[in-house]
Amino acid sequence: MKEYSKNPSELRPLLDHYERDMCCNAGKSGAAVQPQDCIEVWKQKLNDARNAMEKAAAKYDKAQKSHANAVSWKAKLKKWKEDAEDTHDKAIDVHQELGRFKEAVGRTNTADTARAVKAVLCLVKFIFDDVDDLLRVSNSVEDTKGGIQELKQWVECNESLDANKKEKALSCIMPFENQMKIVNVVQADILTKLLGILHSANLLVAAVEKTGTEEKGDISWQLDDLEKRISGKTTYTARERKCGCKTETSFEPPCESDIINPTKHYLPIRKIEGVVGSTDSDYYCNIVSLFDKAKVKEEESKNALENEERTYNDALAYYNGLNDAITAAEAAKPAK
Repeated sequence: MKEYSKNPSELRPLLDHYERDMCCNAGKSGAAVQPQDCIEVWKQKLNDARNAMEKAAAKYDKAQKSHANAVSWKAKLKKWKEDAEDTHDKAIDVHQELGRFKEAVGRTNTADTARAVKAVLCLVKFIFDDVDDLLRVSNSVEDTKGGIQELKQWVECNESLDANKKEKALSCIMPFENQMKIVNVVQADILTKLLGILHSANLLVAAVEKTGTEEKGDISWQLDDLEKRISGKTTYTARERKCGCKTETSFEPPCESDIINPTKHYLPIRKIEGVVGSTDSDYYCNIVSLFDKAKVKEEESKNALENEERTYNDALAYYNGLNDAITAAEAAKPAK
């Protein structure tokens, strides 16, 4: 016979005392019961065993789903708790980084830097305008000739110079002209970069201004506002959000929108050490409370699952043992 339990010795007996007495003592003189076929007794009990096994299977399946739901809910709460703590830490990190950035920008005197960059840009633009004047070539009497073109024409048309001197003069002009052409080629790239630097400098100046609003806050305003939020000294409220649990299909958490979503303030989340009156937010406290309850619920559902599993295994082993006993007994009965 197969093994149907981890402890076969603890299997429920197939016959109780009364039924064993009917089967074993039937036909003997002085027997208190009438003769009865043990196989028929087993068959009567087999139907009850099947019903018991199916009920145990249903309870076991329900316990599995309940435990899976408890595990999923606990994992969800654990993630929310960790996200809240991580957000709190990152808010403090951002506040510190913004403070350091503001101090660094302040040391660079951004307003003076922007004015200096603008002056350099204007100077470079004048230089390139002069280069354009030197390289300009005109084939019309009405158009002004470029400086190099006029110089070449003056050399070529000067009757006081012989051919040898003219050739030497023009050969001296050529390298200068080539250098000016190289400068002219990089004109667009240099001006673009200088304009980018000026734009960045102006952005820094605007970013660290002492004025700002919620809609258009500069770094100074944002730094002050973030500090107030972290310490719980602001009246700014977050947009209310609906509970996201209803979109989940893997589990059914026992929650409401005002429990799992912060409908009042995004910050503060955790207590700030050293800040008088600072406390953990209601949202964070609720999440921690739900998480602690979820851990207990998971442990309880785990124990219930193990109990139902044992009950189901016992019922299955009893049913299979009874069924095998009937099969074996029928096979061993002598043919009539």
